[in-house]
Amino acid sequence: MSHRTDSYASHLRGPLVAAASLLLVLGACGDAGREAAELAPGMSADVLAEDVEKFSPTTLSFDASLLDARQKKLVRKLVEASDKMDAIFLKQVWAGNPAMAERLASVDGSASQSFFKIMYGPWNRLEDNHPFLDVGPKPPGAGYYPADITKEEFETWIADELERIAECVDRLLTRAGLERAAVDRVFMTGGSSFVPSVRRIFTDRFGEERIRSGGELTSVANGLALRAAG
Repeated sequence: MSHRTDSYASHLRGPLVAAASLLLVLGACGDAGREAAELAPGMSADVLAEDVEKFSPTTLSFDASLLDARQKKLVRKLVEASDKMDAIFLKQVWAGNPAMAERLASVDGSASQSFFKIMYGPWNRLEDNHPFLDVGPKPPGAGYYPADITKEEFETWIADELERIAECVDRLLTRAGLERAAVDRVFMTGGSSFVPSVRRIFTDRFGEERIRSGGELTSVANGLALRAAG
């Protein structure tokens, strides 16, 4: 009985191994198909994998002994703020990003998912925002505004805010007793300083040569973290 059982098992082993191998091959093809279905026309999985390899994960560290208690608290708040900003930024890049991230979760560890995480979206920032996933061109207004909005529509939409900013600037000069020519420099920061119509309020009054800017995308977060740290 034992001999017959062993013989029967040995006869089955070959077909079972072959069937298992076939299932693995079919499964791998299925994964590749899901990957390829996400790729933009002209993009291949091999090229995308090469793009991913151009980046090297890096761990940032610091010597905590150099910080006092308040500074350590500040660093923790900055990390917390960064985590929240991360999710917000993903939506700001493109309203479809959260849904795309969920789709790519089905091919976890794929080149598509890895490059999507690196680029915060389906467009290659190093190649003039050329899409590497099949989503078409990046909307000019990113995830901030409707894809078909025009500059004129946007400026009409924020007209009240522009008027209030201009009135605030003029009121400040009046209270300070200053003529526009007496202002040496105007420093602009925050994301709104990128808006041409906002910037024009200041260039019209002080001239382009007196305008300076910096930290547009980080100054507000830094200020909030300092405020939170007390």
